[in-house]
Amino acid sequence: MSQRFLRYQSPVADSTGIHLGIFALANRLAKQGHLSPEDWASWRSANDYYDAAYPTPAKSVYDPVANPAAQAWFKSTAQHLLARVDFYVDLLRR
Repeated sequence: MSQRFLRYQSPVADSTGIHLGIFALANRLAKQGHLSPEDWASWRSANDYYDAAYPTPAKSVYDPVANPAAQAWFKSTAQHLLARVDFYVDLLRR
């Protein structure tokens, strides 16, 4: 049986015990100034694509008190979204 949902996350939990997803990890790199200008432009373009495809959840969705286990997942059939995940995986590996 194939998986219905996929999650891309850090293999290591952060200081709060959470395995951050690829968007949170890449956004953190960008916000902390760890990306080259070229990577920043590519990150911004990739995020713009996802922002246009789907709305960003309200911050309250990821509130650690109200929703301590909240996570975002991809449907395994969402090929138009999964096709662009490789950019984030490559960025985070580097």
